[in-house]
Amino acid sequence: MCGLAGFFDLIDAPDAHRDEPRTLAKMLDQLLARGPDASAVWHDGPVHFAHCRLSIIDLSQSSQQPLRLENDDFVIVYNGEVYNYKALRKELELAGDRFFSTGDTEVVLRGFSRYGTQWLKHLNGMFAAAVWDRREKQLTLFRDRFGIKPLYWSVIGGTLVFASQVKALLQYPGIRAKLNLNWLNEYLTFQYVHGPITPFEGIYLLQAGSSLVFNQESLHVEETLWAPQRSYRPDYGLSFENATDLVTGVFNSAVSNSLVSDVPIGSYLSGGIDSGAVVTAAKQWQDGLNTFTCGFDDPGLSIKGRTLDETERARTVASVVGCKFHHINISPKDILQMHVRVIETIEEPRLGVLYQNDSAAKLASTVVRVCLSGAGGDELFGGYPWRYRTVRHARSKDEFVRGYYGFWQRAFSDEEKAALLRPDVLGQTDLDLAFNTFAMQFPQDVDYRDIGVKTWLCLKYECDFFLHALLQVGDRLAGAYGLEERFPFLDNDLVALVDIIPAEYHWDPDEDPVDGKYLSGKRLLRNALSKLVSPRVATLPKQGFTLPIQEWFQGPLSEFVAQELFDHDARILNYLKPEAVDLAIDNGKTGRSVSGAQVWSLLSVETMLKVFFD
Repeated sequence: MCGLAGFFDLIDAPDAHRDEPRTLAKMLDQLLARGPDASAVWHDGPVHFAHCRLSIIDLSQSSQQPLRLENDDFVIVYNGEVYNYKALRKELELAGDRFFSTGDTEVVLRGFSRYGTQWLKHLNGMFAAAVWDRREKQLTLFRDRFGIKPLYWSVIGGTLVFASQVKALLQYPGIRAKLNLNWLNEYLTFQYVHGPITPFEGIYLLQAGSSLVFNQESLHVEETLWAPQRSYRPDYGLSFENATDLVTGVFNSAVSNSLVSDVPIGSYLSGGIDSGAVVTAAKQWQDGLNTFTCGFDDPGLSIKGRTLDETERARTVASVVGCKFHHINISPKDILQMHVRVIETIEEPRLGVLYQNDSAAKLASTVVRVCLSGAGGDELFGGYPWRYRTVRHARSKDEFVRGYYGFWQRAFSDEEKAALLRPDVLGQTDLDLAFNTFAMQFPQDVDYRDIGVKTWLCLKYECDFFLHALLQVGDRLAGAYGLEERFPFLDNDLVALVDIIPAEYHWDPDEDPVDGKYLSGKRLLRNALSKLVSPRVATLPKQGFTLPIQEWFQGPLSEFVAQELFDHDARILNYLKPEAVDLAIDNGKTGRSVSGAQVWSLLSVETMLKVFFD
């Protein structure tokens, strides 16, 4: 985990009032929590770099950044970890390279200097970087294939400005926060967005697996999707049993790969199968592994609300595996104190409630510098069978998209959104945008009658967008405490294996629900992990860090919600109708339960507007 920032003058006419040292220092100051161990700046003519470091691999001065090769022909600012860097280093040494450090940053840069963005295909890990090539007078931004590490950019007055977080970009003279209404449109539907747009007009998130090349004396931007594009290539000669054996072995290797570090590593433990499997595998190589769980303790909750607390399940897993167990509880009172800070940290709201993730990251940071996560298991191995059931009878792309889109209106339906937005806002955006953007994510020329094809399309969509949003949240919340979060399920080899496994192996389309729940999800993964973990772990239900937020919004937090959204200076009412907001947050008075997703979405937008748009 590190922070990077900088700017590059595309034309020889930079803002004379910019004050480069002061501007760079202000940008870097916004990122220091991400890299508390060291910081430095560097510049050469039109290019200015800043970096703050969280030391994970090669703790010596040799890996300090900005890192420069001989004669400063190539310079990098880099955030991330490449788990296979030692093997890649050997390849480069055979090709004639000589190294002055023992870390992965130099491996990334030397490989890039030889092979350009083609080198990135060989990296197994998570990363975002900016590289200056002095010979070609060009700067390249690139980001890992799954979008684990963030990199934002904007062009203003002939200057490219980039940073790990938006708050650093906002320190650059002339960049102002203006709400992107297309972002608002999509967010109110999905709780995330597609593509590079952000809440900030003119500020973009570099797309996962892509690179941007900027040349001096040109405002032209060359964008390349360098990452291998995933495709469904089912091997029907691969039996369920053989697939099970393959997943077991590759998953074990993936966890082992993610343990490369020169500082202590721990793991989140939610009480579900994914994090339980990560912990079990990691324990093979990490004695005394520390695990971290967030729960809650509220005696006023209903029985249903109390069942969401996974603390005891997580404690049981830690005991069975033989790990050290650390946990923290949060309450509605804690949320009142942390709400603004959480939104300020994540910058652009994505997905559901995040207070518990923040608390778990804060807890973990007091013990370790790196923390493993089970995120990705559901999206790769079919953890949401109720979602795929919406398309199991689809026989065309149109039927597939309309059925699946019905599920993904996570916050407000298109009809609710039409009633929610003010007329002047409706006049500046297209209500069909969310559906049309969603439909564009699915190909035309596949067999939508094939249940395996449909399942794989669902899984890939969830990896590209739903999971991507989770990864961004994880990066911000961990980074706020100088903690690095890693995701073994996103190992290159494991993802490549998933794409050749017949997708129907992951769930049972004909399953009948038990008490309204579908339990067949991840059946291949469960079968594989049963060879690795205790049966008590392999049979765990799907479970993440979850809070009874719906009850809290309707009960102890109801006054807070009303104050935020109906205060006389509520910013959100510049975009939404007050009466529609009232209906969304006060459904309890009409005999209907409050929608936690709707309330969280509105609260998040309101707080974001107050923090970043004043």
